[in-house]
Amino acid sequence: MSWDLSSNRITVIQDNVFNGLQNLSELYLSYNQITVVPENAFKGLKNISILDIEGNQITVLDKRFIKDLPKLKRLAVERNPLHCDCILAEFLSFAKSRKVTLKYDKEPECSTPGDLTGVLLKDLSLEEMGCYLTTTTKEDHTIVTTTSLETSGIIIFSYFNPALICLRILIVIR
Repeated sequence: MSWDLSSNRITVIQDNVFNGLQNLSELYLSYNQITVVPENAFKGLKNISILDIEGNQITVLDKRFIKDLPKLKRLAVERNPLHCDCILAEFLSFAKSRKVTLKYDKEPECSTPGDLTGVLLKDLSLEEMGCYLTTTTKEDHTIVTTTSLETSGIIIFSYFNPALICLRILIVIR
């Protein structure tokens, strides 16, 4: 089943709004005015394989909104003013690990920060985004620290233990 809500001037996607649509395999939300994709926006869409959110006003892509979409194969994100920082780096890494294609007809690119404007997401490196990934393994746990420098003003610390319990501390520096 496919649902096309493109070009409907949608500005907000509420959490769980698509709950109960388990048979939906394609969802098109392109060319609306969506600025934020909440963590639970697509929760319950277990069979979605194509999600098109291109041509909106989305600046931040967080991996949490696709984590519960096990069959997702294509996520169209091009033509959004994406901010390329460590949050996006984490999203790109997660999407790659799940073999999700992030385009429909055009390679997505950065809009900000200024030194990355126009750079294709597929060509980005952690260093270019000001991200540094450090992994330290100790007796019974692993500490992963991702740090973003002054370019985005954000420092993210994540702690993972073997039970996959994650404590995330987000510090915003202005």
